[in-house]
Amino acid sequence: MKQFKLYFIGFALALALLGVATLFAIIGVLPIKGWVTGDPTFAPYLYMVPVALTLFALIGLSLMAAILSGMYTTYLYGRGKVFELPMEKGLNRTGLAFLASSLLTFLFGLYLGINLGSIAVFIASLLFVGLFLLPAFLFFLLADVVEKGRLLQDEHDLTI
Repeated sequence: MKQFKLYFIGFALALALLGVATLFAIIGVLPIKGWVTGDPTFAPYLYMVPVALTLFALIGLSLMAAILSGMYTTYLYGRGKVFELPMEKGLNRTGLAFLASSLLTFLFGLYLGINLGSIAVFIASLLFVGLFLLPAFLFFLLADVVEKGRLLQDEHDLTI
């Protein structure tokens, strides 16, 4: 049953990785198309395209890094390496990737909010910042629990 759960989690993470990559690619192509073709509907916003696309791509890459790190920690869990240093580092890396995506989302919303003159865009991006901060702190908490368990396991091995 444990193997089935691991395969299911791995499959779900692979689908999430594919979904994030597809979503960011499709949304990223639209401004590039308008920028390259000189579409008149994009004319007022052409100066924003390079910076906005760079931040947008970095958000997507950090989310994909978080998913890949989650796949790695799932692999370690499947191998029974729960209270070991690689698991702790993997969970910390996943938390850092989510933290990076929340910071980049904040910068993206700030950039768009200032250049478009819209506070609504900035507030909407703050919702995504909170959405990315929640798993970041959850993974940091899990890494701390794994560290405490690893230290407790080392103490127990020394007393026997």
